[in-house]
Amino acid sequence: MSNVSREKLVLEVSDFSDSRKKYVKHISSHCFNHAVSVIIPEAERIPDELEQLLNVQPHYVVQNLPASKLISEEFIEAFVKRGSLYMLSHEQSIDTKPCIALLPTGVFLLHITKDLYQELGLVGQVSKFHSKSQMKFVVRIDLTAPFFQPGKKNFERVKWCLTERLNLSFNFLVTWIPNDSSICPSSIESYFTSLGLSVSLGDVFKVQHRTRMHSVPILESSSIDPTDNGCGFLEAYEWLGAVACGCEYGSVEDYVNTLSCPEPCKRQKVSHLKLSSFFAPQQIVSAINFLSDWVRKSSVPWASFTVHGFMDSPVSWGEIEHGYHTNGDNLYTIIVFSDTKYWLYTATGSCDIVS
Repeated sequence: MSNVSREKLVLEVSDFSDSRKKYVKHISSHCFNHAVSVIIPEAERIPDELEQLLNVQPHYVVQNLPASKLISEEFIEAFVKRGSLYMLSHEQSIDTKPCIALLPTGVFLLHITKDLYQELGLVGQVSKFHSKSQMKFVVRIDLTAPFFQPGKKNFERVKWCLTERLNLSFNFLVTWIPNDSSICPSSIESYFTSLGLSVSLGDVFKVQHRTRMHSVPILESSSIDPTDNGCGFLEAYEWLGAVACGCEYGSVEDYVNTLSCPEPCKRQKVSHLKLSSFFAPQQIVSAINFLSDWVRKSSVPWASFTVHGFMDSPVSWGEIEHGYHTNGDNLYTIIVFSDTKYWLYTATGSCDIVS
């Protein structure tokens, strides 16, 4: 049964050869990704191909887009039903401001304050994270439902509420992957431009790319608990976080820094790449599949790939409601080993619905 949880870390151990491809399902349901961090020990640099895979899918920033435009028949038929569309309202605080998301399943989610909810006039549910105060509500609209068509009662009601009662506009991050590979993903840019909206191509920011010496923990893919031959999964996760944050490891005698590398470990080069953008799950899957093949063919023992979701996204995985409160963490890390096994960590903040 699902419930409201505090911060939680979950580990899954599996193999890339598993026909169920559980990691693909996990990644595909995490729709809104803003940053990736790749750490590879014993590597001179991060493979260029990996960065290219994370740059291949364009995304756009659409300014002052009325929410009512997302329910037009033309838009639904051309983009919602003919590809995987990811849209997220940008620079909105999930706890205090209205936020909107359009999922690749065609589900349109509005997370709005109590005042806006009452003014809008559509049926929704109180947010699970505001059940006592009832200050935020969630309205769910399935744009692909058979009854959601022009001329039908449900469609006309939603259209009237979004245009006549509450005409909200947002800045959106947008990326669209068409089902037909012969159609250009930039078609959605042309569509919004034709509506007279300001549309710009989003950037991929290289936050960091460096190689330096570190004390690196030795990991055994077959054992998640600490042994004489390898450190445990929790110690490994802490080490990855420290490296990602640029922390320096000191000796236990060092008064300034008593953070020490978990044992067993050895001194070696570590390459680290951090990128920030609006990444579609398909890009992440392609990058991790490439990384798994690359690790298996190279001499490195393992590599890690961390994906951070937007802290103010209305959802984390699938349609699971997400909030912020004390932190909006929703991220996962996959450590891929040279023997095709992997460790998949999932970390959520205090405002996430977890199983």
